[in-house]
Amino acid sequence: FGGEKNSLEIKMKNNQFDIQIIGELDNGNLGFSFDGIDDINNDGFDDLAISAPHGVGLVYILFGRDTNDWKSNGSISEFANFTIVGSVNPSDAYTGFGTSISNLGDINADGKNDFGVSYLGGNGSAHIFLGKDNWAYTKSSQDADIIITNIGLRGGNKIIGIQDLNLD
Repeated sequence: FGGEKNSLEIKMKNNQFDIQIIGELDNGNLGFSFDGIDDINNDGFDDLAISAPHGVGLVYILFGRDTNDWKSNGSISEFANFTIVGSVNPSDAYTGFGTSISNLGDINADGKNDFGVSYLGGNGSAHIFLGKDNWAYTKSSQDADIIITNIGLRGGNKIIGIQDLNLD
């Protein structure tokens, strides 16, 4: 991905589902990381997270739906149900929020899937968002339910969901 306004193209077999999603930020690197994060809003449909980690760092959340009525192309903001902003300081050149996104499964056993987002700013951190029915108040990285900080230089470079290790 690259260029002035990065874009992400999604093609399915036999070109039955062909979408071009256009980034909003110059050199924001839309699509740098994306992951199917299962059903984070408990509506019965799997959801998708797509990042643009350069600049303030953005993670766009697209809720799944039961219809195939996606428009063929448009801005990421037209597709996203909500956006999580990494830094509230618009002058940040590179926060790295969204360098890695991972489905974490249901880590708190509430029946809703959870996901993690890396943040390279500062000394590195991991931001864990627990699934919920209402995402209206999730606007920034600081709204994460769990923030693990100071994980070392570039320590937030990769988040990996390892699911249930001890089968409990």
